[in-house]
Amino acid sequence: MDVYKPRTVVSRYYTVLFSLPKWQVLTAILLAIGVLVVLFMGSRAIPLILNTVFVHLVLYAYSLVNNSTVFYKAKRRIGLALAILVYTAVYTVLTRDPWIPIISSTTMLVVVILGLDGTSRPRYIVAVAPPLLTLLSSWILGYYNYLKLLVGTIVVLTLAFIDMAIYAFMARRKINGYPLPDLGTMFLQNWLDRKTSIEKAFDELGEIQYVYPRIMEFKELLLIYTDVHYGPFSNIGSSRLPIQLSETLKKLGYRYILALHGLGSHDRNIASSRHVELFLDEIVESITSNSRTPIYYHGAFKKTHASWEALTIVFDKLSLVLISRPGKGIDDLPYNLQVEYELKTRERGLGDLVLIDTHNWELEREFEEKDILELKQLLDEVVDTIAEYKKKPPTPIQYKYKCFKSSAPGLVEGECCILCMKGGGRESVCILYMRGNNAKPGLRDMLIEKLRPLGVDYYEVLTNDEHTETGTRARITYIPVHESSQLLGDIEKASFELSREEWIQNAFLYTTRLELKLMGSGIDAIKKQLASSLKESSILLLLYVFATPILLYLAISIL
Repeated sequence: MDVYKPRTVVSRYYTVLFSLPKWQVLTAILLAIGVLVVLFMGSRAIPLILNTVFVHLVLYAYSLVNNSTVFYKAKRRIGLALAILVYTAVYTVLTRDPWIPIISSTTMLVVVILGLDGTSRPRYIVAVAPPLLTLLSSWILGYYNYLKLLVGTIVVLTLAFIDMAIYAFMARRKINGYPLPDLGTMFLQNWLDRKTSIEKAFDELGEIQYVYPRIMEFKELLLIYTDVHYGPFSNIGSSRLPIQLSETLKKLGYRYILALHGLGSHDRNIASSRHVELFLDEIVESITSNSRTPIYYHGAFKKTHASWEALTIVFDKLSLVLISRPGKGIDDLPYNLQVEYELKTRERGLGDLVLIDTHNWELEREFEEKDILELKQLLDEVVDTIAEYKKKPPTPIQYKYKCFKSSAPGLVEGECCILCMKGGGRESVCILYMRGNNAKPGLRDMLIEKLRPLGVDYYEVLTNDEHTETGTRARITYIPVHESSQLLGDIEKASFELSREEWIQNAFLYTTRLELKLMGSGIDAIKKQLASSLKESSILLLLYVFATPILLYLAISIL
């Protein structure tokens, strides 16, 4: 199956950085190239082999005295050593002198070692040690004279100072005192080893804001509107919040936890794990304090306008509006819409309003101003229709659900759940919830067809847009949920089984409010500088690594 690749802001840079085969394949390729070149060069390849060996030995010694390095894994040391072998071999062919590439390998060592472990003076020593040891050994073995040893040493040290200047230039871009190159290093360390040092920077960037979670209890199932975003990536901030909610609330006896994605983007990320713990404590406190109130049902309806659809489920105390955009896609609608329309419903005495971004169709192109205006026109219709539904007397709610495991690319831990609701002869509705970061275009419509055996009036599909697996793979930023024969079959089977089950009564609502540190406008500061910083660093570092041997060759030729 071809994997759909999301169009993200950093995708083209991510591809350049991480589009590598598995390390075993990469090692075999680099080793094969290195062996072929060495056989072709004969004895002239001895300095290159020495340089490769010294890279591995120096990194090994470094990993023994520094347990925080990413080079504690042998495959990373071997990978860098073999990359240096190929680099020096290729440039030896081009410059006809291994001395120049050995010196120039300093650039790659500096960029990789300091880029992954962080910039510090002691690490410059680690980076320049292999080429300096190679020059010394080659002089002892008679490959180079004293002049080449001396000049080579000076050039190696000069290249290290040039990198210091490049770093100082790139570090002029700061976010709350953190140089962007350092934030990049923290990201790479998280990508490689799940280190959470970047959370400290995010925590300091964050802003205290009010958060308004709502929890709907359907027997052993909790439907939770968290009022936060599940990001930014991997195990940072609130990326794992759906998992943490599930782990925490299952201890209270609940079996299924469905974490809904409201409006807002990374500005609604919880800033750090410390504040996630505060959030979880508040949710537990809200449930264990027995502050629940029964909820009743007014009905459900669907409205469409332009490219937008809104399936609204009206309860006596709140209304859930599930927003979709089939054909064009949806992703992280602005949070100010939640604030605006919740205020409108309260002013009209219609109770709470919760807008849900279904994330069921990867965004095909960025939102334009007219798209948001069309959505607001739809939401105005929705609020008016809620007012009409509220005129009906509420009725006891009936519901049933079926949660199950399946398998498909992008489906996190295989978790799916179908929840159906009706009451008093009003419209019936079923929603399919899946854990994942959005869905491949067209999947939503395919899955709705598989839900048809349920025989209700309205269907909708949603993912929670969690970022647990974002920034954890090579080759792709994240994988949205895809179709698979197993997923389609499992949903159809679950729909048939659920259609035969009895309806359950009595559902309850919990509401709470807490102050929490979110990313807020700090994410705007990062986005503002990210694109220009990535372009700048890519150009400078690529030129530094790959133009250096050519420039040295030309300089020596002239002299």
